[in-house]
Amino acid sequence: MELKDLTEIVTGPGPFVTVHVPSESDVEQAADRYELAWKDVVRDLTAQGVDDKTVAAVEAAKGEHAEGASRFVVASTVDGQVKLALSLDQPPRRPVVEVAPLPHLLPVLDGMTSQVPYVVAVVDREGADIWSSAGEGVEQDHEGTIEAPTTRGQARRDQRSTQNSWRGTVQDATSTVERMVRDVDAELILLAGETKILAGVRSAVEGLGPKVVVIPGTRHADGSEPLVREAVEMEVAKQATADLLALLADYAQERGQIKRACDGVVDVVAALRKAQVQTLILTTGSPDFPLWFGEEPTQLGRSEQEVRELGAQTVTSGPVVDVLIRAALATGADVQLVPAELEEAPNEGVGAVLRYADDSA
Repeated sequence: MELKDLTEIVTGPGPFVTVHVPSESDVEQAADRYELAWKDVVRDLTAQGVDDKTVAAVEAAKGEHAEGASRFVVASTVDGQVKLALSLDQPPRRPVVEVAPLPHLLPVLDGMTSQVPYVVAVVDREGADIWSSAGEGVEQDHEGTIEAPTTRGQARRDQRSTQNSWRGTVQDATSTVERMVRDVDAELILLAGETKILAGVRSAVEGLGPKVVVIPGTRHADGSEPLVREAVEMEVAKQATADLLALLADYAQERGQIKRACDGVVDVVAALRKAQVQTLILTTGSPDFPLWFGEEPTQLGRSEQEVRELGAQTVTSGPVVDVLIRAALATGADVQLVPAELEEAPNEGVGAVLRYADDSA
């Protein structure tokens, strides 16, 4: 899932039901506990006045308790349909069962901001296992195993056969990696496997743009798969941290020069009205007060009158984070959640890196 996939949700008609509940799998009677938790969700939504059709749709999207650390569901009460249902890798900071003018997408964005698009290729002379962060996987096989030669001529023919197999593996693996890199707009290419084949693939893909990292592991059925998976997780986490630090360094520099960054709710709202925000930065301690918004995502402000003066006919209030996220996603901005305790974190829990600087930002 990408940020752009959420835009249609936040710009659609509400109110919205947002449910975010834990889904434990490592406790006794985990399945029974999960069912009981969802019975509570149904009772809570009914008590909040949600119609039967929407409640039934939300309950049907509960998934299974073992699919992740939590379940996240968003539905619109306008048509009674689920707009988003997925399992997240992290439990909720607090369980959420709410009906509001806007969906509460911060838990989803929290997980997405730590994601790094990548492609992994584990190669040897017999083939390659290649997969991407989008979930696509390809297994390639080349018959390169030969019997011991009995004559000098047979040895030369077998050597050519083996070399052709190696070249075939390198060519096929490289072609697949190139395609997957384009498909997911990868930041990382992670390579493992047999040294000679790995070197050939690495040489071929290093000019593609993403950072190339060699990790431990092979295709052999000797327990290497967990080693590869662990190395992938580690490299992705390292890259996510590097991306975050680079963003905050850019933000701090631009903010210090009062150029291509802004700090605080008032300035960020002003920038969002002009679709000027490149990356909206929220902290884990973002403020909790209402903002007002109109039909258009760029119609937002600190008061109802302020939004009406922007031309809005229907004005609604919502939590500041939800309103800012709606405006950011609808104007093509990224959203990044950062720890509030970092020195470079924005004041008031809200900041932005801008697409351009001007005197009125």
